[in-house]
Amino acid sequence: MVEILGEERTKTNELLVIKHSETIAFSPAYTFFLRQVANLVDAGHGSPFTSWDDATTGIIWAELDQKIVAMFAYHTEQIRIHALNITLTSVEQEHRGKGIHTILNRYFEKTAKKLGCKFTVATVHPKNEVRLKSAEKDGLKIGYYKLYKRIDG
Repeated sequence: MVEILGEERTKTNELLVIKHSETIAFSPAYTFFLRQVANLVDAGHGSPFTSWDDATTGIIWAELDQKIVAMFAYHTEQIRIHALNITLTSVEQEHRGKGIHTILNRYFEKTAKKLGCKFTVATVHPKNEVRLKSAEKDGLKIGYYKLYKRIDG
């Protein structure tokens, strides 16, 4: 079910409609999300596998003239420890710098509070400088490093 969360103006005075779906599956933003995942993998900032579950991944997105231009996807696996995890955020290149990410982060944090969360968590590739900057602007701090090693050859 799609819920309209509100309307907001960008820094350039464009009208955004902010929408939400508790599950990413069958949401109007699903293909937008998949394109952003593909872009991350192609850029070397993501792994070529899916780590989300459609039933526990929600999405908040912004529409401009009925076109999706940005989104915040999140997953609820750690909700029992009061954390809402950011799966992926993205703003279309031509709409960056308009404050859209900041607007969506505000709605994401409202969603987290509504779900009883005390904090939010994001996993960001260390070379994804754009996302690292936006995460810092959102108030996220490095709490630990997630390390991995391929052992298949």
